[in-house]
Amino acid sequence: MPAPNETRERAMESVRQADTGPALAHLLELARQGQEQVLLEQLRRHEAIGEWSPPARDALLHAFAVTLGDLHAGTVGPAVFEFLDSVEPLTRVPHFDHPQVGVPLYNIRAAAAGSRNRWMYDEARTRSARMLSQGETPAWLETFRAQPRTGRQGMVDSLADVNPDQSLAIGKAAIAGIEDDPALTAVVIRSAFLAQDFTLFKSAVLNGSGPDLAPALGAFSTAFTAQEAVVLARESIAVAPPATSALVLAQLAHQLATDSQMVELLFETLSHHELGAAAAMTLARHPDPVVRERLQNLAQSDNGVAAGRAALAIAMPEPGEREK
Repeated sequence: MPAPNETRERAMESVRQADTGPALAHLLELARQGQEQVLLEQLRRHEAIGEWSPPARDALLHAFAVTLGDLHAGTVGPAVFEFLDSVEPLTRVPHFDHPQVGVPLYNIRAAAAGSRNRWMYDEARTRSARMLSQGETPAWLETFRAQPRTGRQGMVDSLADVNPDQSLAIGKAAIAGIEDDPALTAVVIRSAFLAQDFTLFKSAVLNGSGPDLAPALGAFSTAFTAQEAVVLARESIAVAPPATSALVLAQLAHQLATDSQMVELLFETLSHHELGAAAAMTLARHPDPVVRERLQNLAQSDNGVAAGRAALAIAMPEPGEREK
């Protein structure tokens, strides 16, 4: 690993003393005007340090790489990004946790990658909204599958840029392929939220998977009712994979705790090999002292696994104590 060649304090002071603002403005103006060859020549001149100290040179090229993301996608061509990817930072400062290791004060390559991803996101979102408005559902799904993660996020976010009927059509089409392509879970969830379509949301949870489920369930109450939370929990316990059911119980605990029939189902679920702990944690959040007393009685019984799970529930702080 390379050693540091400058302290962070001295490097930052060198950057503050350099007036790189006019140079940065000139580079950006060349980019906006489409003068790519002149731009590359100027970038290479700055790379060679010229009038700048090493920290100031790195800061200038880094600022240019970052600011590219604010320009319209395609303002500069691949050659500019290839140049930025090739630039080696000259200033290495001590790592915060391992001071004997030098790390770039300005990671120019990472900044360029961020701007490139921003352009990819913007292009995907714009193209997606156009396809949605034209009703190109099969083509939209095919394009989505071919996109990298950043492009997919742009396409999902574009669902908010069209009317709910158009986004709902995509969600209903995507649900058919959700088991084979879990990435479609994000599409169905976003469509369901925008249209406040509980049936579609439930299908996404019961049949989908991936990192989008947890935040979606966390935001459940912004679009759906407590009664719908109970329906989702019941069906997830009955048919969904245990990991999904446990996630539903954990994320919807507050909405589930006040439904008497759901409380009975949770008590029954305490003895479930894979869902018992999740049921216990959900019951632990119940505000009714009667429920807690019932848990205490069960914990003192000889009811095997269920007694152990009840003991787990009463070992957790009571709802009022947790909020203090």
